[in-house]
Amino acid sequence: MNAAIQKLREIHQKNLLGGGLEQIERQHSRQKMTARERIDCLIDSNSFRELGSCVGATGARIDGKKSEAPCDGAVIGTARVDGRIIAIYASDFTVYGGSIAIQHLQKCAQLINLAAHWGIPMVWLLDSSGGRLGYRDVPTGGLDWYFALQSRYSGLIPQINVLMGPCIAGQAYAPALCDFLLMSRTSANLWLGGPRMTEAATSEKIGQEVGGADYHMAYTGTCDVVGETDQETIKKARKLLGYLP
Repeated sequence: MNAAIQKLREIHQKNLLGGGLEQIERQHSRQKMTARERIDCLIDSNSFRELGSCVGATGARIDGKKSEAPCDGAVIGTARVDGRIIAIYASDFTVYGGSIAIQHLQKCAQLINLAAHWGIPMVWLLDSSGGRLGYRDVPTGGLDWYFALQSRYSGLIPQINVLMGPCIAGQAYAPALCDFLLMSRTSANLWLGGPRMTEAATSEKIGQEVGGADYHMAYTGTCDVVGETDQETIKKARKLLGYLP
C-alpha cells in the first residue's frame, strides 16, 4: 500500500509540470498562464480537488513513437469560489497544445455529466489547438459526447467559458455552446479555421486580430466579456459566478 501511495504522489508531482519546464516557459513568454495557474487564480485558495489525475494518453501515434501526455492535457476537478462548489475543466496547452484526444475528451464529458448530476456550475478554462492529429484512433468520433451534453444541460446548469489562447477546429464549438464566453484580449482567438488554414484553402491572408476578443465582441456577438489579460479575464469570471444563485 505504501508503494502504491508513493507512486500516486509521484504521478501528482509529475503532473504539476504538464508538458515540462520548456513548454511552461514558452507559455509564459506568450503572456499566458498555465492551466493550473489559471485554476488557482479562479478559485478559493487550496480548494481544488482533482479528478482523473492518473489518466494519460492512450492513443497510438501513426509513426509508432510512444506518446506521453500527463493528464492527457485536461486538468479537471471541483473547487470552491466564494465558498460555493463548481466544476472546472482546464485544457493544458503545454501538453500537445491542449489538443483533444480520447482520454482528454472522456474527462471533459464525464465532468459535464457530474456537474449536471450535482447541480453545480461548469467552468471551462480553454486554450486548445483542436483535435490531436497524427494518431491511429480518431478522437473526433466522440466529439458529439460533450457537444450533446453541453446542449442537453443548457439551462439546467450554468456553463461559463473563459477563453485564453487559440481555440481552433473541434474545440471552437464549445465556447459558442456555453452560456457565457469571456475572452482575453492578449491571448484569445476563436476560429473554425485559423489564418494559416484559411490561406491554404483560399489563398486569402487574414490578420491575427480576426477571431480575437474585440472582433467577436464587435462583429459576431459570440463574446460576452473582454478582459485585458488571462488574469483579468479569470477575475471577471469569478465575479460572474458571484451573481449566480
